[in-house]
Amino acid sequence: MESESYARAISTELTQIISALEKIGCKVYTIEASDLASEANAPTSLNMVILGAYAALSSLITVDSLRKALHEALSKRFLEANTGAFDKGYYAMKKLL
Repeated sequence: MESESYARAISTELTQIISALEKIGCKVYTIEASDLASEANAPTSLNMVILGAYAALSSLITVDSLRKALHEALSKRFLEANTGAFDKGYYAMKKLL
């Protein structure tokens, strides 16, 4: 029961933050990063989901450059799960744009 009240409190705070950002003209996008990481069979790879979502939004670095960096930085053991999580975040954000 305690976790439910905590989740409601967090949800209320996030809603307030999103509302405040929108009031000052910010565009806010939300994705279910935890669910997407789980779908990619990489539940601990939330960071890769968020990186993929950022790649869809940003023009600072290309998606191909990020994918190349992942291939260079990650061992084969972690590559498939992390690139899968990256792609889940990327395509989820692309659907919102």
